[in-house]
Amino acid sequence: MLNRRNDYATGDDLHLIESDLDMTLRDDLNRMKKTRSYKGRRHEVGLPVRGQRTKSTFRHSSTVGVSRRRR
Repeated sequence: MLNRRNDYATGDDLHLIESDLDMTLRDDLNRMKKTRSYKGRRHEVGLPVRGQRTKSTFRHSSTVGVSRRRR
């Protein structure tokens, strides 16, 4: 159960259960991506959203290296 303060569509306070929670979070992410907000762009690219540093971390799973040709 999740307390959702100030729902985007209605403006009401809601208590979401698991089945509604997945759909609501997906809709929120899609809305952020559509409006091209900072958080939406970070979610699209797969970078951290909440201000973590990215100079030395978050590099491990974004790209795949090129395999060498065997002789």
